[in-house]
Amino acid sequence: MARLLLFYRLMVRPLFAEPVRTSLTVLAIALGVAVVLAIDLAGFAAAGSFRSSMETLSGDNDFEIVAAGGVPEDIVGKLAQLPYSLRVSARIEDYAAIDGKRTIPLVGLDFVAEGQNHADATSAFPIAKPDEALKYLGDDKSVWVGQSIGYRVGDRVALLLNDRMREYVVRGVFPDDGGNAAAIVLDLATAQRAVERAGRVDRILVKVPEKDDGGSGHVASASEWERRIRDGEGGGAGDGGKSSAILPDGVELRAAGTGTEENRKMLAAFRWNLKLLSYIALVVGAFLIYNTISVSVVRRRAEIGIVRALGASRAAILAAFVGEAASLGLIGALIGLPLGRLMASGAVTRGRRVGHHGLGALIRPILDRCDSDDLPAYIEASSQRGAALYERLGFIHLGVLELPEGGPPVWPMRRPPGG
Repeated sequence: MARLLLFYRLMVRPLFAEPVRTSLTVLAIALGVAVVLAIDLAGFAAAGSFRSSMETLSGDNDFEIVAAGGVPEDIVGKLAQLPYSLRVSARIEDYAAIDGKRTIPLVGLDFVAEGQNHADATSAFPIAKPDEALKYLGDDKSVWVGQSIGYRVGDRVALLLNDRMREYVVRGVFPDDGGNAAAIVLDLATAQRAVERAGRVDRILVKVPEKDDGGSGHVASASEWERRIRDGEGGGAGDGGKSSAILPDGVELRAAGTGTEENRKMLAAFRWNLKLLSYIALVVGAFLIYNTISVSVVRRRAEIGIVRALGASRAAILAAFVGEAASLGLIGALIGLPLGRLMASGAVTRGRRVGHHGLGALIRPILDRCDSDDLPAYIEASSQRGAALYERLGFIHLGVLELPEGGPPVWPMRRPPGG
């Protein structure tokens, strides 16, 4: 009881006697807590969005096979013959212009293989007439489009592919997340003929099983899977250790999506930078509490002397000041937690708006100058994601340039005057 009375008279009563100072102290602590929480929540959301964007480009695949000029399609058959439950997905990837203005990603897929590989995903999209689902796979005039593109089943659509106008019939419409996953999908063979890449695909995606087949329980490392895929090693007892190379010279096997070393390092650095900002805010909050208590001790030196003269121990006085710091911290935290969540929500919302409009704000003055002078604009995108952003500004794809000696692909784009 004596300790509580000491705490009230030495700590609580002076706080109520100076409401402005007490309010400012609690507010400063609340802001410190709010900043820490806001940066942590916003950083987690930003890192998750960053990781999600990389996974969107390559899915959940473990490896991808690429080559300058395209990958020979017979590699798909060789991979399918390996004694492992591999998920092999061949891709044709390009762009098609609709109505002379909109440029939409064009994807060629092996529908039969994709349906078997992604049975859980395909079941999420109901088909009105399942008996006709495979009816048009051999038709070179059939396409499937995203909902946001604005076509319905049975509509005819003219596509500009490699400077040639081709007419297709929409056989199906699929959800595309409000345009975020808008695409024109063709059967793999149809896409090869449309973009004139007979016998080759742009890349092959490979998903390996978590454990070896046969119930062995052996978990192969990424390097072991890379050796199996590249050299065609069966690894079973019945193959006598024989192997035949599957990937010829000039064909590259690399980790896909977030599995690449570069992406892992980039994501780790991104998260560490955000955490560092959070830790700085935490140090600032701790300094505010320390400074508040230090000022409190200096201002109450007379009260402390009187209490000591009345027989209070040093430990009791220390406990009183620690209790004051804990109380201020608790009140500030209770106020700062909802405030931090509100700040994080605002930061994420504003970040999305900046992400959508920031590129346009940077390049818009140049485009306005081109429009005023009635001149076209030309730009080269280094990624499909960048090309999609330029599309929103009126740029049209001119194809894909494959740089020599395995260089990265480049997407040249042109914007007509007034586009």
